[in-house]
Amino acid sequence: MSEHTVLCVDDETGIRNAIKRVLRNEPYRLLTAASGPEGLAVLDEESVQVVISDQRMPSMIGIEFLQQVKENWPDTVRVILSGYADLAAVVDSINKGEVYRFLTKPWNDEELKATVRQCLEHYELLRENVSLNEKIRRQNQELKSRNIELGQEVSSTTAGLRLAQLVLEELPIGILGLDDTGTVVLANQQAHNLLDRPAGQLLDLALGECMPDVEERLEALAETGGGSFRIADGRLLFSASAFLHENGARGVIVVIQEADHGQGTDR
Repeated sequence: MSEHTVLCVDDETGIRNAIKRVLRNEPYRLLTAASGPEGLAVLDEESVQVVISDQRMPSMIGIEFLQQVKENWPDTVRVILSGYADLAAVVDSINKGEVYRFLTKPWNDEELKATVRQCLEHYELLRENVSLNEKIRRQNQELKSRNIELGQEVSSTTAGLRLAQLVLEELPIGILGLDDTGTVVLANQQAHNLLDRPAGQLLDLALGECMPDVEERLEALAETGGGSFRIADGRLLFSASAFLHENGARGVIVVIQEADHGQGTDR
């Protein structure tokens, strides 16, 4: 705590000297002032963590002085030093938050030392709370900004997916997507039309249920992970290509068209 400073304000030289004597070996710097105005002048020039003020002083009583300390240096911990005759005013000041601790005259030396230590610990706790709150505020701001960015990215991605879905639905050819188990996970409207299926009924079907004639060829293609083939099945022509995504996903894309009568097949 050597970087801390404590200010003692009392109009009596003997009281100031007595406090200096009690606190001379404590691990902080001790400053003194003979009046409230002089104490305010010290605070203008010095960084002070704890102020101990006598209550009964000419020109400015201790509570008035500490009220100004609270207004201008709210982080400084404030202690009032007074006799029991001023107890009611001191308690009122404590209730209003103008004073953190109350020490009686005459004081106990060990109690005085302990009180100052507690005040400095309180000051450090308040400073840590301020730092933590500022850190949380910055993190919340960063999170808010990131959420906005993610929202924009999601909005852009969603718009792109919607456009891709619209394009897929408008294609004059049927498109089927099969996962690595041979289940239909994607089917546009033209695929439903060419396979005489109501809209949406191809999804989640096993390959053999919707295209039993090409199931074996497509399964073989999925196992090799590449290549394509074309077969003619009545009025329809099927083209298929296996894919292996970098994330490990495997599947088959099947294109279905109405076959030209003169078009050949490798089946």
